[in-house]
Amino acid sequence: MPIAEIKIGTKAAGKIFDPAITGMLLDRMTEDINEELADQGLFLLQMRLDRVLQNHTGYYQSRLKINRQGADRVITDSNIVYGPWLEGTSFRNQATRFKGYHSFRTVGRQLDQKKVELARPIVDRFIMEMNS
Repeated sequence: MPIAEIKIGTKAAGKIFDPAITGMLLDRMTEDINEELADQGLFLLQMRLDRVLQNHTGYYQSRLKINRQGADRVITDSNIVYGPWLEGTSFRNQATRFKGYHSFRTVGRQLDQKKVELARPIVDRFIMEMNS
């Protein structure tokens, strides 16, 4: 007499189960997020400096750039000699009334608060790609 049964089996298939594809897409997603955060950070830094710089010549802002360090991004002032003084981290700030603009630190905190909001569309795109 035949046995009544329900056979259940699962086959893992698709991009999400292929470590090579998953790793590649995850690396790209991470780089895209870092790129978005760096672009937004540079924009916010430029906007802040437009507001706070007293003697605005445009030279300091023209030296701001995004450097790649592997998958990471770093926003710098190209090590301009008076950069630490403008930021307020130079020993000279202790000897003068000028304590710095704190622009990099302020923008860093703003990016930290906005990072999830900025990364969400990139993560959503990654998830859609993994599900295709």
